[in-house]
Amino acid sequence: MLARSIFLTGCSRGLGLEIVKQIHPFTETLIATCRNPESASELRELADEHSHIRILPVDVLDHETFNDVAEEVSSIVGEQGLNLLINNAGISPRSTRINFVTAEAMSETFAVNTTSPLMLTKALLPLLKVGASSVFEDESDFCIKNAAVVNISSVLGSISNNTGDHSGGLYPYRCSKAALNMVTRSLSSDLNPFNITVISIHPGWVRTDMGGPNAPLSPQESIESLISTLKGLTFDKSGLFFNQNGEEIPWNLKLVGGMDISFCKADSSLACCTLVVCSLSQQLKVVYEDSLHDQNVMAFSNLGFLAFREFEPCLNLYTKLTSRHPELIPELLMFDGNGILHPRGLGLASHFGVCTNTCTIGVAKNLYQMGNILRDEHHLSQINSLSTPGDHFFIKNSDGNVGEVLGAALKTTREAKRPIYISIGHRIGLETAIWAVMQCIDRYRIPEPTRQADIRSRLLVRKME
Repeated sequence: MLARSIFLTGCSRGLGLEIVKQIHPFTETLIATCRNPESASELRELADEHSHIRILPVDVLDHETFNDVAEEVSSIVGEQGLNLLINNAGISPRSTRINFVTAEAMSETFAVNTTSPLMLTKALLPLLKVGASSVFEDESDFCIKNAAVVNISSVLGSISNNTGDHSGGLYPYRCSKAALNMVTRSLSSDLNPFNITVISIHPGWVRTDMGGPNAPLSPQESIESLISTLKGLTFDKSGLFFNQNGEEIPWNLKLVGGMDISFCKADSSLACCTLVVCSLSQQLKVVYEDSLHDQNVMAFSNLGFLAFREFEPCLNLYTKLTSRHPELIPELLMFDGNGILHPRGLGLASHFGVCTNTCTIGVAKNLYQMGNILRDEHHLSQINSLSTPGDHFFIKNSDGNVGEVLGAALKTTREAKRPIYISIGHRIGLETAIWAVMQCIDRYRIPEPTRQADIRSRLLVRKME
């Protein structure tokens, strides 16, 4: 079981309805709310089939009624209190570029996306406190043993993600989600004494009315991962921001590492491997660098993994960094190569990340062609459709809109004629990886960490030759 009792907003359609479908088997009481239950036919059908689903009419714009809502919730959950509040209701107005945004759109979006989660948490706080302090004989049966508040947010609310000329617009939605993330941080501090966990979670880019038809995730996929993440929610994660897979989205990146290895043309067993660490707070300045050269690079094998001749020198460099300069350990590592965008789904970025349990990204200059992933006319037409830095399209292992997403082709600068190819390595989602790469773009097509590592490794290889 996930939690004894759950209160969920915005349940009439989209992600909210999908949460109801998937989460109700994991609770004893699910209070599903929407503005007009009479028009929520699918939600009512679920409630008719499952008696532990209770529907309450809640207008998230009518903050004055929240105390009445709390009284009704109290009559349902009784002395056990409330264990999980999921603030899901949200809106995203259309036509929100600077020439079209209105004060009314800003106010309404803030009221729904930011003010309502805060005021609803305030109204339900007495019940959450009871839920957090109650102890029952079957407590071990529940993943959330105390109480938690989960705010459904978005990476579009990240200030550090909204930089340069690749972003902008979406003023009501971006600003309201940024403010919601601040609500999460403040609540995590204020509710800490009561053992109430508070997090923000990004459900991913999902094919809903809000997300549009081109999003890579179905509602089913998003919520299945989200519920799995909630099952692993612990008090020490309070105040943090996660994606649906449970991977932490940093409020701001500070240090990013880049790895590259170059081989001698005359003797491919000789190579130079370079690790650099760039500081984002210092305009991507290289604050650490180290290389291994004149290396006799042998194929490295480990039970259950492919043989990667690049792995061992990369591991040696990283181990040296972590032991001698722990203050410079990067929050993520970018590899000049691939992660899961690989014939066996295990490029160097994934191999290294899994073996070291680090956050890794594959950043390739060229498309790894395999199976039906080809640099054909369709692929070239997709590249031509990329016009603005930050634009991207997804690389899938099958035709059309179906198939597993293995990576993304990303336009990084206005001048770049070719994209780079991003694939997750380990402990990061693709959208977060794209965001992280864009944070590391300066004037060039390639992110600075891997660009600087490439420059240094090539220079040392030339000296070896």
